Amino acid sequence: MVVMCKYGSGGFTMKFDSEQVSIMRIYALLLTLLHTHGVVFCDKTPITCNAGIYSAGAPASVVCNFHRDVSVDKLATIVEHFPKGATPNVVGKEVLTCQRSDLVNNYDCKWKDGFQFDGDIKEHLTLRIPFVNATFAGLYRCFTEPAETTDPQLCELNLKAPGRAILQDEGGSGQGWYIVIPIIVVLAVSIIVIVVIYKRCRGRLNCKNQQQESPQNEESSVPMIEPSNRPSRLTHTSKLDIFMKDLKLTDPDYKHVMELMTRDLATYFTGNSQGSVKAYPVQIRSLPRGTDDGTCLVVELSSTKVNVYRVVLLGIQTDSGPHESYDIPSQMRRDKEFKLFSFIADCLKTFLTTHGLSRKKFSLGFVFPFPCTQDEGLTKATVTEWTKGFNCTDVVGEDVGELLQNALSEQFTPCNLDVKTVFSDAVGTLIAVTCTADSSCQIAIMLSNGFEICCKGEGSEEIVLTKLEVGMLGENGCLDGFITNFDREVDGSSMHPGKHILEKMVSMIHIGEVVRQVLRTLIAEDLLFTSLHNKDGVLTKEGAITAAFVSLIESDNSIFYLATKNVLMQLRVGNYTDEDCRTVVHVCQVVLKRAAYFAAAGLAALINRLNQSEVTIAVDGELHRYHPNFIELMRTKTKEFVKPGLKFKLHPLYYGSVIGTALMTVTLTPRTRTSAGV
Repeated sequence: MVVMCKYGSGGFTMKFDSEQVSIMRIYALLLTLLHTHGVVFCDKTPITCNAGIYSAGAPASVVCNFHRDVSVDKLATIVEHFPKGATPNVVGKEVLTCQRSDLVNNYDCKWKDGFQFDGDIKEHLTLRIPFVNATFAGLYRCFTEPAETTDPQLCELNLKAPGRAILQDEGGSGQGWYIVIPIIVVLAVSIIVIVVIYKRCRGRLNCKNQQQESPQNEESSVPMIEPSNRPSRLTHTSKLDIFMKDLKLTDPDYKHVMELMTRDLATYFTGNSQGSVKAYPVQIRSLPRGTDDGTCLVVELSSTKVNVYRVVLLGIQTDSGPHESYDIPSQMRRDKEFKLFSFIADCLKTFLTTHGLSRKKFSLGFVFPFPCTQDEGLTKATVTEWTKGFNCTDVVGEDVGELLQNALSEQFTPCNLDVKTVFSDAVGTLIAVTCTADSSCQIAIMLSNGFEICCKGEGSEEIVLTKLEVGMLGENGCLDGFITNFDREVDGSSMHPGKHILEKMVSMIHIGEVVRQVLRTLIAEDLLFTSLHNKDGVLTKEGAITAAFVSLIESDNSIFYLATKNVLMQLRVGNYTDEDCRTVVHVCQVVLKRAAYFAAAGLAALINRLNQSEVTIAVDGELHRYHPNFIELMRTKTKEFVKPGLKFKLHPLYYGSVIGTALMTVTLTPRTRTSAGV
């Protein structure tokens, strides 16, 4: 009997003899009996969702589980919300609708204000709520069109009382057992069938080998091994290890990096500025109490976008309000003049007009994640240098708070936006956790397009929040022994060669580029995609492998590398094998692990320097949001590096820089309670 199995454009063929066919008939009979008794398999599995219990003002999410890749059949997906007290047997409020376009290979999605969605729909989707409040509480339901099931399950999102720990979604904990148990049975039977077939085939192969043995070996009880491709596979593995060995550092290597960081931090703590790590202190008279009421706008400058948020503070609760992102033209990131700030002002005007707020007056917080000094108040920040793909040279030495306020005055007549605060993302994150979650928080670490750490100290009369540009480590050559040729390629093609060396091995925007350089080298050495006829155009575009791609590949633990193959298809790599996919996954895991361990070395150095028995560390940034394994890798290695007896706990959060900046902005705004109704 011959069985042909097809999936997509590929497939394979299997041949079975009569005995194997008998075994498979028994297996098919068992499946039929299970189905007859009401077991529902993959294509009929009910769509489920998970929500949870969250603190007011904290980030939340609703996860829809489709149990298969619905994007293959281009199914429309919808998420409904039933507020508290609503009847779930009627049509709910659609908070997310996604239609698959036939013209382009993606979804066209629309979602309600207060929600955020990254457009990723496969076996599941995640609908995020940056700042949850009572409006978002209630039941949620996910389904597809055309409907794959007539009974999509509900999940409930609740707000927890202050002081209680955040719990995971416990509703419906037993709902999946009627699906799980039969699947376990089927998997067990499948394994038995595979083992039986394998043993039969192996036994026949051994018999065949023994029959082909030479006469002098007939008395030997050890069968000869049939020649195979094992030597060539070992050669491939050996070559791969050679090319990857410089990326696989040892614990002594990372401890040496920690010692280098400790030495540079010591120069800061002793008032000596000879180290490559620079410090930028911000003095604040007092931190917000976390109970102020008010409304403000926060504009955040990232490496490629301008993000605008309207934040409403209601005591201990935080309402996300509307949020928009605007792409920054690449040329504007290099413009020598002040056009960048005119563009930011234009984004703010568009935001206010779009949401009907153009006649309102707002205090404005500015998240500016670049090195700058702040010696004359919270609205003045003088740029010392550019990083992260920006190089607006005329802005160096200028006050970005004043530049933004001037641009706003030109854009608005009269100007209804008043810049109250300018903070870096790390400083804002530390304020957010200290004022809303844990007053003992001493450190904040930003793991995004940069790599910065902020620590809290006490001045003579003020609180001092110091941003440490730990990503600068290595500018004096101290990391040359750990830099690979792949890192040199990334550094050489960057806008600031020789600058922020450690940051280019840790930050999100550079991890994908390091992976691309490794894969390009493997292709050139004929260790990857060997079946491709023309390799010249493969992965040649800078930035082709994004951090999102690395995240999907690194966490791909499926048998058939489905996520990896999906990424390779998007990268237009048309011909690949499972061995190629395995190699790509391995490269992403090695590069991401190295980045996490470098971050752990920097974090452990500061923990050891503070030498406190227990310290809370706020964690934010895209690496934390989109690479779930990164934080755990960093946590594990940090535990190994800190001094005995010192304890730490990580406090991850989303949009900490926005929340912290909003808290300070509202605190510095007169009559904040009156402005809460804006």
